Amino acid sequence: MKKRWIWFSLLFVVLLVALAPASLLSQTPVKAGQWSGRLWSGTAHDIELANTHLHTAKWQVLWTELLSGWLALQLTLDDPGVKAHTKLFWHAPQWRLEGLTGEMTAAWLSEAFFRGVQMAGDVSFTFQQLAGTERRLTDADGRLQWHNAAIRTPFVQRLLPLGNLRLVAKPAEQHIDFVLTSDAPLRLNLSGRLAPDGGIVLAGTMAATTLPEIDRVVSLITQGYDSGKRKIQFEGRIPGW
Repeated sequence: MKKRWIWFSLLFVVLLVALAPASLLSQTPVKAGQWSGRLWSGTAHDIELANTHLHTAKWQVLWTELLSGWLALQLTLDDPGVKAHTKLFWHAPQWRLEGLTGEMTAAWLSEAFFRGVQMAGDVSFTFQQLAGTERRLTDADGRLQWHNAAIRTPFVQRLLPLGNLRLVAKPAEQHIDFVLTSDAPLRLNLSGRLAPDGGIVLAGTMAATTLPEIDRVVSLITQGYDSGKRKIQFEGRIPGW
């Protein structure tokens, strides 16, 4: 009898979600100008989330994953600044993205996550998996390319061309290995390791042959930097956050 009531309760929840309008999501922290569809499959337009604006987002609940205790959604973002497709798995405080593919403008990326830093170029990405706990990344398997990269920070007075940046991340035991490279004018060859505590171990070289602004910035934070050779050897650790 007890098992029967459990199944009836689950069926009731499924029917409630399947029939309930998506507009109920207007009571959540996600603010949208328009909701359409149902809770289990719908579309949101003109979305505001954590000071980030999105034009259109579509979702569909993956019912089979609910039995494992995870909320799973098929997500599609369609915006002039970012287009992406992925499966989102969430079980507080853990989250996981599978089959993440898409592209975005660097300007949208800086506006969403790096305010105060002007970025230019286009970013494409393909990740088999990204996973984390709250804001800390714990697993990554995939690659990202930033085409015609350029950046301007409070340290410099103009957009600095960085060439084409490439990031490849691979999961390893208890950490994430990554390689970051770029072509001219910023010739970068950097390998690193993201530790479980969020710390980053770095090693590699950079040669900015045509960027005098890089000389000024690097000389402020690095001892023994030879601006004539314009080459720096990286080796160290950035503490976790």
